[in-house]
Amino acid sequence: MAISSVPDLIIAVTYFSIPIQILASLWQYPGLAAMPLKIVLLLILFALFILLCGAGHLLRCLDMLETNLFHVINILTAVISLLTAIYLLPLVKNLLGLINDSLKEAVKLNKETEDAKAKLLTFMAFL
Repeated sequence: MAISSVPDLIIAVTYFSIPIQILASLWQYPGLAAMPLKIVLLLILFALFILLCGAGHLLRCLDMLETNLFHVINILTAVISLLTAIYLLPLVKNLLGLINDSLKEAVKLNKETEDAKAKLLTFMAFL
């Protein structure tokens, strides 16, 4: 079982690192409980899709195209990619609005925090 190409192997490893980063970031995100479930599921679907693409790419690199494992990974990749595309359809037009609303909320909270800090500093200077 020889590796057919070093660049292909690097691509496969990168495919594995992306979903790990997505899922780790999601897991550590302090606002996860408040995040809309639709977005969480979308990120998980994307991560799974990329992970399966990486597995398929790695099996290609290892010249394992005729194995049962490759065929199972290939079928799973097709199913997850189709589910991701279908799931994404109704979200696309709302996704940008949701991001914009979230950014507006973050700016508002930041302004409130800055105002509270300014009031506290004024109060402290008065003492």
